[in-house]
Amino acid sequence: MFAVLLLACTPTALEDDSGPAGTGDDSAAPVVWPALFINEFMASNRSTLQDGTGAWPDWVELYNPGDVDVDLDGWTMTDTLEDPDQHRLEALTVPAAGFLVLFADSDPEEGPDHLDFSLASEGEALGLFAPDGQPLQQIRFDTQVTDHSAARETDGGELWVITDAPTPGGSNTP
Repeated sequence: MFAVLLLACTPTALEDDSGPAGTGDDSAAPVVWPALFINEFMASNRSTLQDGTGAWPDWVELYNPGDVDVDLDGWTMTDTLEDPDQHRLEALTVPAAGFLVLFADSDPEEGPDHLDFSLASEGEALGLFAPDGQPLQQIRFDTQVTDHSAARETDGGELWVITDAPTPGGSNTP
């Protein structure tokens, strides 16, 4: 585990507990899952990204650096790492070398891109798990500033920054 001080004017820290994507600690031959990253998220959205209902929910962006689409059926996401099955993803695909934005609004009835939890702007955890329960991304974050996102400085990179110019659904790399 390592901690990264987010580059911002506010004292905010983020811990990324993730190992390399697609690796496991299973004594049998482990399943190698495609690399997917929680690439950016916003826990206090007031005017950055609207969903299809006109609301301004929290959001999470996934990034697929691979050269094939990744079907998310059976993958799970959570804001409670002890409950990796909190929200089962279905009917969603992260395109090759592309991004997928999910709305964290505790309203999954709105569609498959709406998660069954919202993010606490005071800070909490965020996790992405493969269909076999293997944790691929586990992030802990502190208090977030409204309409600022926590983003990997480069898509899929290790360094996190706080930005007042979020890029939901697009590259973080200039």
